[in-house]
Amino acid sequence: MLVGTFTLLTVKELPAKDSFPPSLLVSVFDEESGSAITIFGREGARDDLLALPPLATVSLRLQWRAVDLRQLGGKGTAYRLQVTEVIKGQK
Repeated sequence: MLVGTFTLLTVKELPAKDSFPPSLLVSVFDEESGSAITIFGREGARDDLLALPPLATVSLRLQWRAVDLRQLGGKGTAYRLQVTEVIKGQK
């Protein structure tokens, strides 16, 4: 698990579709890198994420999974991140 502190930009709900459960797309700004990133959010973090106002500073627990890019015709390894929890009381 990883923990990161970000500025929250947007949270978009994705409805259930076929065999996929409802989920979220969470866009955050990382001040350290100067990059905005969008991370898949699990349904378990839904209520906490939707309760936050835009531009709030938020600490997120992230789960990662390695993806072998050779299976997709590329080289190396990439990492898929998922928001699993909003950590309360941390900035």
